[in-house]
Amino acid sequence: MLPVQPVREVLYKKEFAKYDNVEYKDCSPINYLTRIKNGDRDDTLIPNSYSAPTQKHPLFLHNKSENTEEFFSKNFSNPMCQTSKQHFMVIVDRTEDKVSIKIFYGVKHRRGGVQWYKITKSMQYITVNIKTGDVFVGGLTNYHLKRKCRKTIRRNFFLGEPINILMSSIKNYMSVFTGEPGFDIAFDSVSIFMKHIDNLEDFGGLTFNQRLFKYYLEKRKIKFPDNFHIFARDWIGRDIKKILKKNDNRMVDTIMSHFDVSGKVIKKALHNCDNTNFPLYKFGRKLFGDDWMNQEDGLILACLNSQIGIGDIPPTFLDFVSPDELKRVFKLFKQVVVYQTLNSYTFVDHIKMYCELKGFGENDIKWMSFDDKETFRNEHLDWTDKLQHYKIGTYTRIYPEYMYDVISEPIIDGENTYYPVLLDCSLNYNDESSVQSNCVKTYIGRSSSIIVSLRKGRVDSNERATIEYRLKKQKNKKTIEVDRFQTLGRFNSALSEEWNDVLFKLDKQMLYYAQDERFDTVKITKKCQNGVEFNSTSYWNDTGNLSWTSTKVEEQNISIFNDFDF
Repeated sequence: MLPVQPVREVLYKKEFAKYDNVEYKDCSPINYLTRIKNGDRDDTLIPNSYSAPTQKHPLFLHNKSENTEEFFSKNFSNPMCQTSKQHFMVIVDRTEDKVSIKIFYGVKHRRGGVQWYKITKSMQYITVNIKTGDVFVGGLTNYHLKRKCRKTIRRNFFLGEPINILMSSIKNYMSVFTGEPGFDIAFDSVSIFMKHIDNLEDFGGLTFNQRLFKYYLEKRKIKFPDNFHIFARDWIGRDIKKILKKNDNRMVDTIMSHFDVSGKVIKKALHNCDNTNFPLYKFGRKLFGDDWMNQEDGLILACLNSQIGIGDIPPTFLDFVSPDELKRVFKLFKQVVVYQTLNSYTFVDHIKMYCELKGFGENDIKWMSFDDKETFRNEHLDWTDKLQHYKIGTYTRIYPEYMYDVISEPIIDGENTYYPVLLDCSLNYNDESSVQSNCVKTYIGRSSSIIVSLRKGRVDSNERATIEYRLKKQKNKKTIEVDRFQTLGRFNSALSEEWNDVLFKLDKQMLYYAQDERFDTVKITKKCQNGVEFNSTSYWNDTGNLSWTSTKVEEQNISIFNDFDF
């Protein structure tokens, strides 16, 4: 007796098809081929059009185009026609305990002169087991083929907001088939899908992804806070399930165990936060300890809610810094996190400079700045100058000659003219640093950075932007990527929108430089005060960035910072 197949109920279905057909002429005119002389050899016949015949496939000349299903069906196997069909379908269905939303896309294409079709098919889906609460997200590519079919599936993985991804795919396909964004199709299909899962009338302001995550948590009997949805990106990995069981199915306790944090203050903050920036919180905890972090009302919450990233600090810092100095550092940390008046990478750079100066024997140096921006800037510049004395030397960066012509081409934007200046020696790096009040002069020894000073009105204008570009080349790839890493005005202020078009044009000039067949990586020469001279070329390292070939130059590299912003 054959097994009984489960009943499949179609809850929603929309189909679209698009045809692209071409009818060719059944003959070619004699004068379509042009006879040319080929030296002492026989004359050669070549077509006077871009479409060239081959021995296997004769030349086809376009007669007319048809975009109807009728023409496609009638000429399905006609070798004098090119026939093509694109198919798209959105479907929501239910089979016993499973509710699914699927999108299908396929192409069937045959060019003129052949009998076979090239076929591609793909499918994306989200399936929910309404009995267990499990959510399956995946897809199939070339599912009509047994061996070449590629499958992807993830279970209870909410990091990428799967419903948003599916809706974006629906809208993109609808733009192709109808020329419209297709928002209604995407919204209606997902609404019906979610309605048959959680059966909610009042969504409580939740998005589709949040409703799906909440449904999963409720089915698993997990005790979650009101802001449960912010933990979706952290709810991954096999360890979560084990930790959840140990914490009596409490979501916040599980997250705390997963990130190895504890305490009433952090637990309270996790019930009220809008983000989970645990790296920043752990940075502060490592630097100042739990007592200092917990005594500041709102500091932990500000850490968690923050969107900023932060680098690591030298392990010797806490050995060097005194308790009084650490109090000032703590106040600056609050400027970074709570008040957001100080860049996080600049803050870390300041710590690195402090450690390096201490390492050079500057035992009298004290960290005096704490909450005044001007005092901090002066201290930052002072420490930069001190480091220069320990690593003093005259640097010259050597670029290909054509680069100056490409990069230095003036840029006209409306009534204004902007002059890009490629910085290539200690003199113009120092000048730029002085005019702009930044520490870009420490970047001259950095192999991965190209600094361009973009000046408005005149080539010697003080109204300018300091721009750092970085080049990257991936393994086994010929193309070089150009990334505009930093773009800042004087005192590292943000530039106004009037610079946007000019910067875009400068990006193009940088791209021309990187794609030119004469491209060569940067070289550098350093002349020390004692008369010793170091020379080095650069190469693409394993990470795709540029590094100096000479270890001596690398050791003498005066750039130790991640950012010239302060």
